Amino acid sequence: MSRELLILRHGESGMKSGASDFQRVLNDRGVQSVQELGAWMAEHLDAPDRVLSSSALRACQTAVGVCSSMGIVESEITFLEELYLASTEIICKVLSGVPSNTQRVLLVGHNPGLEDLIELLLGKTGARTVPVTGLSPATLVQIAINTDWAGMGEGCGELMQVRRP
Repeated sequence: MSRELLILRHGESGMKSGASDFQRVLNDRGVQSVQELGAWMAEHLDAPDRVLSSSALRACQTAVGVCSSMGIVESEITFLEELYLASTEIICKVLSGVPSNTQRVLLVGHNPGLEDLIELLLGKTGARTVPVTGLSPATLVQIAINTDWAGMGEGCGELMQVRRP
């Protein structure tokens, strides 16, 4: 079974007075980018079988925004506090819990963990050929995974595409 991992960095956010980093919300540009990306995803990609998102507010807004465009309701999204500013090791641990019959996963989170994950999956050589460093807000990276979710490791992925806002 072929698998795909859709890695999405949250949209551009701003800080409300007195709010913590965890409570940052999407700014106007972030909302617009998420809406445009969601429409593009609905037109060009198969919907994910599973959506995993950081529970930070800006990531939640991003996940709900793109998923609504694809007909996925908020109750079908799994929001996980451990994905907030998660390391590659934590992200891989979360992904290892995805059922093996799941073909396509959308992962919404933060840098630097997402960039590090992309580098791991593509391997050192593959990652250098891809301009993912400085993964900007609302950027989507689609990677084909050649193993099951529990077996993900260095070089197990192949870049399919990068979509920037």
